Amino acid sequence: MTLSVRGQNEQIIDMPYEGNGFNYEAAEAMRCLRDGKIESPVLTHDESLAVMQSMDRIRAPWGLRYPTEPS
Repeated sequence: MTLSVRGQNEQIIDMPYEGNGFNYEAAEAMRCLRDGKIESPVLTHDESLAVMQSMDRIRAPWGLRYPTEPS
């Protein structure tokens, strides 16, 4: 990747491609399973639920519903 900042020399940053978006979540889930944990200390069940509730509130005014949701 090339970082360009006006007035400065370009910098080349080595950032290897590591997946398509959920690779970090999958790695954390596998780490927890290997360690015998049923919850990640990085993102707890309560935090996950809070994020999803926020996302639900954000999409509600648009009327966005997923096919698996009740009408």
